[in-house]
Amino acid sequence: MTEVVLLTKGDDVLSALARRILVSVARDHSLTVTEVAMATELGRMLAADAGAVTAPAIVVDGRLFAYGSVSESELREHLRQVRPGP
Repeated sequence: MTEVVLLTKGDDVLSALARRILVSVARDHSLTVTEVAMATELGRMLAADAGAVTAPAIVVDGRLFAYGSVSESELREHLRQVRPGP
């Protein structure tokens, strides 16, 4: 199972897009997704630990994958590399 944290600003356009991308990708990959608002204490801590400077940010298994604009195809490729199938 791949642990994914989505750090968001709330209901902004890019965070909404990142949510939709994660829903789509989760159909094909075994993901546990946790959404955390970057404005919270936990969100600020996670962002600082990962090196995310803006939301949305996607952290995969504790490592920053992307922040700002998120690409579904790049996320899928990244997941294939870190969790290759049978």
